[in-house]
Amino acid sequence: MIRVTQLSDTHFGPDGARTHGGMGHDTDISFAAVLEHLAAHEPPDLTIVTGDIADHGAPAEYEKAVRHLGALPGPVAIVPGNHDWHTPFEATLPSPTVTMPRTMRIGDWLFVFLDTNHDGRVRDEHGLLHDRPDRIHTNGNLDPADVAWVRRLDAESDARHLFLWGHHPPFVGGAFDAPTFDERFTTLLQNCPKVRGMAAGHVHSDQVLEADGRPVFVCPSLTYNFSLTTGTSLPPGYRTYEFGDDGTVHAVEHLLDDPRWPRVPLPEPGLRYLRGELGWDDLQRALGLVV
Repeated sequence: MIRVTQLSDTHFGPDGARTHGGMGHDTDISFAAVLEHLAAHEPPDLTIVTGDIADHGAPAEYEKAVRHLGALPGPVAIVPGNHDWHTPFEATLPSPTVTMPRTMRIGDWLFVFLDTNHDGRVRDEHGLLHDRPDRIHTNGNLDPADVAWVRRLDAESDARHLFLWGHHPPFVGGAFDAPTFDERFTTLLQNCPKVRGMAAGHVHSDQVLEADGRPVFVCPSLTYNFSLTTGTSLPPGYRTYEFGDDGTVHAVEHLLDDPRWPRVPLPEPGLRYLRGELGWDDLQRALGLVV
């Protein structure tokens, strides 16, 4: 049995700051609560952080992230999110315990780490990738070259099982609708029989979705989370996994219920945004966060 802890959407920012323009929580506080919660359990074999590590992609935010992630038990693997700006992410985060692998083999499992930010980057005439100015507002997509790469891994690896890790989950809809991503991901799964599922973040909820009959686990964030089912906010959280030799995946979400993060009704503009009826700028204006 392989044990993995997944964190996502840590959104580290300036000291004392609330994320998402003041709508979220101070993740320095919620990260400390996660560390305390993890200390009461057996250490995992690996911790994976699925993107949006920084709130604004600033170098100082990644310097803070290195300090925090270095306190986690055991090795840590990371992938970028749409809030993570390419150059400071890659220049600042790697350390002796924090790595950015493309694949990782553990027993019968091959973990595959995807950058689902294809639409947030452009390639120049020299083949170098650059962040688009609106990267932070892009939803998920896969580079067709990465789809082909995963298909080759599935066909050529002697691992019995593959599992995908990325920032954006497919098939979310509403504010996170990404039909091209959904189509490419479906094609990938249809050609990759060894893939047992995917884990992602981005959505700030604890959903379990399905793609071509395989699970897509969505990890809650360390800041503001929500439930459309109950119409309320949710406290910060994370996920744990057990990967069996037989290809089974057992995932559990952990929400840190605490008076600091009460479950309160979502404002109507927030619900409309999540349903895809309002844009981000319209939501902030409706909530009085910008003029």
